[in-house]
Amino acid sequence: LDSQRSDYETANAALAYYEAERPDVFYLGLGETDEHAHFDNYAGYLAALRHADDVLGRLRGMLDRDERGRRTHVFVTADHGRARDFKNHGGDMPESARVWMVASGPRVAARGFVRSKATRHLADLAPTARALIGLDPTQRPNDGVVLDELF
Repeated sequence: LDSQRSDYETANAALAYYEAERPDVFYLGLGETDEHAHFDNYAGYLAALRHADDVLGRLRGMLDRDERGRRTHVFVTADHGRARDFKNHGGDMPESARVWMVASGPRVAARGFVRSKATRHLADLAPTARALIGLDPTQRPNDGVVLDELF
């Protein structure tokens, strides 16, 4: 954990950026749970999850405060899921491919829990964000595909 910026620092910087800039699209990646899991620190893992929940609440409050926030498209996610043994992830542990994501905004139609029928990747967020704000989602050919289940 010493070589990685904490989610606390990341979230505070990201929320300060949101407050100052009010972007059309806001992305926040949280990864501290992964670091705690690799060190078999379940208490730290749970604390990081509680912090992530707090950050989502703070962000929601900021978005609800004014009209501009209600026009912002938001993505919050982690880099990957966990294996059933909690400590590991990877190709031989297919359950670790499942990742949570919060997606909201005026053009995001899906509400509640949504399970994608197709395999999705973090690279799919960039073309999805471009599509949400009216840009060509295919302008960068090495990106993923649009998460059409959000529309």
